[in-house]
Amino acid sequence: MYCHACGQGHRYPRLRIGALVEDVIESIVSLDSRIFRTVWGLTVRPGAVVREYLDGRRIVYIHPFKYMLGTVTLAFIVVPWLTELLAVAETGAQADSEVSLVWAKLFNVAALPLQALLLWLLFWRHRLRWVEHFVLVLFAIGHTFLVQTLLNPLALLAGTTGAVVVSLVPIVWLGWTARGTMGSGWISSLARALLAFVVIQLLLSGTVWLIGLERLT
Repeated sequence: MYCHACGQGHRYPRLRIGALVEDVIESIVSLDSRIFRTVWGLTVRPGAVVREYLDGRRIVYIHPFKYMLGTVTLAFIVVPWLTELLAVAETGAQADSEVSLVWAKLFNVAALPLQALLLWLLFWRHRLRWVEHFVLVLFAIGHTFLVQTLLNPLALLAGTTGAVVVSLVPIVWLGWTARGTMGSGWISSLARALLAFVVIQLLLSGTVWLIGLERLT
């Protein structure tokens, strides 16, 4: 039996130990299922995941903001550990570079609403609202943090080539996700994703420059 208003189950007239244990198991299984479905879906068909979420099939996926927050947190925890594990020498310049990278990630997260606005303007013919583009950006960029974290050893070991490959991940994933969500072409989707990415990076670079200038004055 279920409540007609909220869907809460009424299997037991009173709370029992068995009910508590069953609820815990159901929560773990449901969470594991949603994590796997979200991660796998965003890896092989990101546009389809966003499209299904926008169409109302949401309970089977992790909330996009929670997913982005989780992958960002994972990136901040795992990347320093991998750096230490691979015994990368940290000179003063490299240490400053890592601090800058941390701030860059934080600025990029803060700029996600603006990135959604840019995509809304660039894909205005597809009639999606800003909030729907925001969901697209949260899923795409959130998964980008996960992919970049996994590829980070490549960037550390391969030097400049690895760094270039990792830096292209946000553009490719954002364009791929937009293509699958709106049915646009590959070239058009990647070009718009690249334009949005470049604009955001220029704005962030200008913000960082102004902050540095303010400190000097």
